[in-house]
Amino acid sequence: MQTLRAEPGIVVAAVTQRRGNYCIAGLHDPLAAAPDVLLATFGIDPAHVTSQWQPYHALLPAFVLARVQQVLDPPEMVTLELDNDILSATGTASHAWIVTARQQAHLIPGIAQFQRDRLVDADMQQLEALKTLLAPPETVTLRLADGTVYATGTTPHAWLVEARQRLQALSSPVPYRDDQLIDSDVRRFTVLKECIESTVLLFCHGTVACVPGQEEKLARLVGDMQELYEVADVLGKHLRVTLLGHTDPCGTEAVYGPLGQQRADHIQAILVEHGVEARALSAVGVGMKAPLRMETTAEARALNCSVSFQVVVSNELQ
Repeated sequence: MQTLRAEPGIVVAAVTQRRGNYCIAGLHDPLAAAPDVLLATFGIDPAHVTSQWQPYHALLPAFVLARVQQVLDPPEMVTLELDNDILSATGTASHAWIVTARQQAHLIPGIAQFQRDRLVDADMQQLEALKTLLAPPETVTLRLADGTVYATGTTPHAWLVEARQRLQALSSPVPYRDDQLIDSDVRRFTVLKECIESTVLLFCHGTVACVPGQEEKLARLVGDMQELYEVADVLGKHLRVTLLGHTDPCGTEAVYGPLGQQRADHIQAILVEHGVEARALSAVGVGMKAPLRMETTAEARALNCSVSFQVVVSNELQ
């Protein structure tokens, strides 16, 4: 019994003997030697021993450190040391392991403090290197998870393309996901395209003169088209804007057919005069063949005396 009591991780609380049989009660750490095995080494038949052991966690340094190794399962490049109740980690580990170790260390009996100031976060180290390489704008956030770089936020198209190219050029390419990244140039292109295609310039009935009040709308159209071409160049896109000249069906095709073309030509000339590239424009008279609205009211008839716009993109985004 003295040897059993002296065994680390075993606390003998009571021993009784009756009719040649022993009854032992106490505490046993799961990491300690098995009491039955120890008794057998002294020639005591386990069949003559009734044991009642309650599990507990011994606070001896060897047991605490062994339990730490078992629970935290450190990677090969991490060394764990125990000084009283302070656990220190030295080496290099993944961010995920460091976070988990920090959470679990304080739950291990015998650990009051977990020091990781000598622990290098391999993921954060790699992430900082990638930030230096890619130099993302302030509107972009890079994070590294499970070996993959994720980019989120908003960025100009040029940075998005360059970042992909730089990552692909690495000797050991890093998995990269930017599907949650908003391309500000693509977004702006879409907005400008929708604004232009929703613009309708109205004309006086039977003439090529715009109705009063179209000047502001026309000025805004010029600015939108010039910006659209600039953004298209950034995106590596080729586009054309088709001007569609419409007429109402109040006259004959012989008279009103040419009127639609004249209206489209008139607006094209104004756009070119204000700096819009002529080679990116085409004017088509659709006359009364393609009304913008069925003419059931005077308002609908006025809407068909107009020029509308269609933006045609000839290639996909990069």
